[in-house]
Amino acid sequence: MSDFLLPVAVVLILLLAVGFSILFLRGRQKLRLNGRPVLNPVQTSFFHTLRQALPDPDHTVLAGMPLSQFIEPQGLSAKRSEQLLRQLDQQTTDFLICDAQLRPVVCVSLDSEPDKATRESLTAARIPLLGWRSTALPTHQEIASAIKNLRSPVAAARPERDPTINRVEPGLGEADFPDLDRGRQEPRL
Repeated sequence: MSDFLLPVAVVLILLLAVGFSILFLRGRQKLRLNGRPVLNPVQTSFFHTLRQALPDPDHTVLAGMPLSQFIEPQGLSAKRSEQLLRQLDQQTTDFLICDAQLRPVVCVSLDSEPDKATRESLTAARIPLLGWRSTALPTHQEIASAIKNLRSPVAAARPERDPTINRVEPGLGEADFPDLDRGRQEPRL
């Protein structure tokens, strides 16, 4: 009987070793990611059309921008501002046209109607919204005319000073800001 148990024990040990090796190697595989174009072919074509149609050569077109990058809450508590910024971070615009100082002039939607929250955010920030379908794209002249007719009050306003310098909100102190790094662990790649 011992002649029979020895080969079975060796086979079981080999199977366990192979099994553990597979589990260990599976967990240690390199992360494989591939870069891809930021825009699909239709969006890329429209992006170039927008750039060529801009009424002012100093204007810039940005793609896929979260609203939190160009809209900020004002007059709210730190907690409510943080909540609103998180919501704005989830709302995006297909294209954002900015003036030479990178202030928003107009948001442009292609093939999708922005959701209600996005429309409300843009309206509250006084940033106009234009939209077109890829099946009926406008000409350069139509785009230039639409942008010229919709001047954003945000871009038109000339700040007297940098609004971020010495900005103090009443009642806010160091303790009012959440510690966002508490308990955070860096991901291992």
